[in-house]
Amino acid sequence: MSIENYIVNDIEIRHLEDKIGDLQKLFAELNYTHLPVEKDGVYLGSISETDIHSFEADKTVAQYQY
Repeated sequence: MSIENYIVNDIEIRHLEDKIGDLQKLFAELNYTHLPVEKDGVYLGSISETDIHSFEADKTVAQYQY
């Protein structure tokens, strides 16, 4: 059995330069709770819908990176 059958590929990977407000709108349209984030082609992790809604819309993901 291959794990590839269980991987969701219809979500675009997000970037550190993305605006928080854009991600807030995206989460409002989707049924997902987390989105993948990358930097220079390297997967950094996932950002949660709960976190995104607590951040300021005019900032970037990078400004909340820790």
